[in-house]
Amino acid sequence: MPIPSPEQYRQTYVQQIQPYLTEPILAVGFISTAGYASGLVADAVLGKAISSLSFVGGRMFHRNRREVRDTVVKNQLVAITATTVNMFDFLAGQDFAVRNAPTVWLRSSFRVTAEERGRLTQHLHVDFATGERIDVDVNFSKGPWATFNDPMLALLMQSPTV
Repeated sequence: MPIPSPEQYRQTYVQQIQPYLTEPILAVGFISTAGYASGLVADAVLGKAISSLSFVGGRMFHRNRREVRDTVVKNQLVAITATTVNMFDFLAGQDFAVRNAPTVWLRSSFRVTAEERGRLTQHLHVDFATGERIDVDVNFSKGPWATFNDPMLALLMQSPTV
C-alpha cells in the first residue's frame, strides 16, 4: 500500500476537522512547543554518546527523554479560517483524531513575527492585544514534506496587526 502524499494528508486533515469549524479552512499545518526540534537533535547527540559507553544507559536515556517530551511538548494541527486560528492537539506517535475542542484565536487579536528560518524550524512569536506572548515553532522536514507548513505559515504572518 503506497504512503499517502502530503497533499492527501492535508485533505484528510481538512475532512476530519472541518465539521468542528463554522468557516471554510484556508490552510492547515503543524506547530509545536518552542525548542522541540532542537531538543530532539540535542537528545540524539547526547544519547548516541551515552550509548557508545553503555548500551543500557543509552536506552534508559532515550526512554526518559521520550517520556519528558510526551508530557511537556505539545504538537498541534492548525486550521486557519478567514477569522480564526484553530489548534487541535496532535498526540505524538498516534494517528490524528479530534479528542477535544480546539484552542481558538481570533486572527484580529494577535500579530506574528518570525525569526529567520533554520534548517529544521522557524521560531514564531505570537503577540496578543492583551500583551501576552506565546512562542511556538514551525518544524520542517526534507523531501515532499518540506513545504507542508508553508501555506499555514503565510496566513499566520498575514494576521492583522494588533
